[in-house]
Amino acid sequence: MRLCPTLFRLLKGTGEPLNAQPTAHAIRNTNHATLMTARAVCLTNSTNSAVSTHSHSALYSVTRWVATVSCVNVASHFVSRRATVDPGAYLTPPLVILGPTEVGPGSTLFSFTLLGFPVRRKLLEALGSSRLTLERLDELSSGSRLGARVIVRSHCVIYEDVELGDGVELGHGVLVREGTVIGRGARIGSGTVIDGRAVIGAEANVQSGVYIPPGTRIGSRVFVGPRAVVTNDKYPPSRRIVETVVEDDAVVGANSTIVAGVRIGRGAVVAAGAVVTKDVEPETVVAGVPARPIMTRREYEERKRLYEEGAERGRPGTV
Repeated sequence: MRLCPTLFRLLKGTGEPLNAQPTAHAIRNTNHATLMTARAVCLTNSTNSAVSTHSHSALYSVTRWVATVSCVNVASHFVSRRATVDPGAYLTPPLVILGPTEVGPGSTLFSFTLLGFPVRRKLLEALGSSRLTLERLDELSSGSRLGARVIVRSHCVIYEDVELGDGVELGHGVLVREGTVIGRGARIGSGTVIDGRAVIGAEANVQSGVYIPPGTRIGSRVFVGPRAVVTNDKYPPSRRIVETVVEDDAVVGANSTIVAGVRIGRGAVVAAGAVVTKDVEPETVVAGVPARPIMTRREYEERKRLYEEGAERGRPGTV
C-alpha cells in the first residue's frame, strides 16, 4: 500500500490511524505491516494534538477528529487492524476500512470511501447499549472483499459481506449494501444504489443512477442504461420480495422500469423509458408502456450497424 512517507512514519510512531494527505508523487512503501496492524481506536477530538512536519519540502498537518455513527466523519483516516490490504494497493486518505476487509493487489481506493459498514441489525443492537464510534463499528463489521485491480472512486459506501471481483470499477458515490456479489470486470456508474443481496455478472455495465433492489440477478455482459429501475415487490410495501432477473447479454435502456418478478431473457433489449410488466423472450426487443415486442435482436443489431456506419461517414445514422 502506498502512502506518503511522513504519514507512514507518524502511523508507525503512534500506532493510530491519522488523517493526512499523500504527496502528489506518492511513492511505494515496502514497510506496510505497521499500518495493517495499527490499533483500531476511536479518534478523539483535540485541538492541541495537531502535528506538523516537513518531508520533500511539503508540509503535512495531521489532526485527530471525532467520529460517531450519527455523523461518521470520514475525514478520519481509519484502517482496521483486522483488515488485509495488499502492499500493491493504493489508498488515498482520508477513508475508513472496517473489520476483516480484504483489498487485493493493484486496487485503488479514493478519498471518502467507507468499506465494511455493518448492517442495520447490528447497528440497532449496538445503539441500545452504547454510543457508536469507529472502534465499535470496526468490532461489529464482518468486512468486505475486494479482488485485484478494483477501482473505488470517492464517496462510495460498501457494506460488510460484499464481494467485488477482479477489475471491478465503481464510479463516484456508489452504494453497495450487504450480501452483494459483483463479478469480474463489471463497471458500476456514479450514484448507483445496489440495495443488497444482489448478484451482478462479469463485465456488466451498469450506468449512473441505477437502482437495483435485493433479490436482483443481473447476468454477464449486461448493459443497464442510466436511471433504470429494477423492483422486487409487486404490491409494495408487502412482506414478500420476489426475484427479478436480467439474463446474460441483455440491454436495458435508460429510464426503463423492470417490474418485480420479471425475467428479461438472454440477449433481449428493453427500450428507453419502457415499463416491463411481463417476461421478455430471449433475443427480443420490447418498448412502450407496458412494454411489447417490436423486433428481434438481429433486426436491432442491423439497425445499430447502419446507425454506426452513418456516423463514420459523417452523416446522421439511420434507424
